[in-house]
Amino acid sequence: MFWTRKSRPPLTTSQRLDIELLLRRTIEVVGRAHIRDSEFLLQLDRLALDESSSESLSHSALEAARSRLPLTSRLVVVSTRLEKELGYPSVYRSATDDKPAEIVLATETLSDRLRTLMEVSYQYSRHYWEGVPNRRPLDTDPRTTNLLPLCSGMGLLASDACLYDKQWSQAGYTGWSISRSGYYNATEIGYALALVCRLRGDANPAWESELRPDSRETFRQARSYFQSHEASGQR
Repeated sequence: MFWTRKSRPPLTTSQRLDIELLLRRTIEVVGRAHIRDSEFLLQLDRLALDESSSESLSHSALEAARSRLPLTSRLVVVSTRLEKELGYPSVYRSATDDKPAEIVLATETLSDRLRTLMEVSYQYSRHYWEGVPNRRPLDTDPRTTNLLPLCSGMGLLASDACLYDKQWSQAGYTGWSISRSGYYNATEIGYALALVCRLRGDANPAWESELRPDSRETFRQARSYFQSHEASGQR
């Protein structure tokens, strides 16, 4: 007798449901065409980020985010603050009667161009969702806003940026620290990208091998589960 192992879905049920339902909402708002037509960005060097100064990096990152994410006519500016003043790598401040919307980056974030790009992209996504008609309560929640860059071809960069392991040495002491960028972890990003590929009809994307290993493992597990689920006649 031969036994076959039933393909199991990755992540927990609540994690999958959150991503699936919020991705449905994203598709509903931005349209399938945007997600299908977005080119996956494999290398950060494809973007013309100007690293000649912190100010030029932040502004060029904003322009790069605008070029990838859905367009909005609402004005947003970018500025910097010390991280201890913000408490986060970046924050978004809604427009007021006398000030435009603002993306504020911690100065420490600007020391890394990948992090800078992704933090600006997440906050620009928040800016986009702020202008959506008939906005729903979760539309401006990070669980929703952090999905839009993944749907706009920036999933590999988001995976690379989501978790940093940093070693340091100072005054005879050494240590390490871990910090995150974005709401979703690497495995959740892998699952979201598997769903995006289903929508795009791309079962074996050329960039799969470029995903960081933890995202790639979840991506492949999700794909196997989807195929097994459909083969059994289920939705």
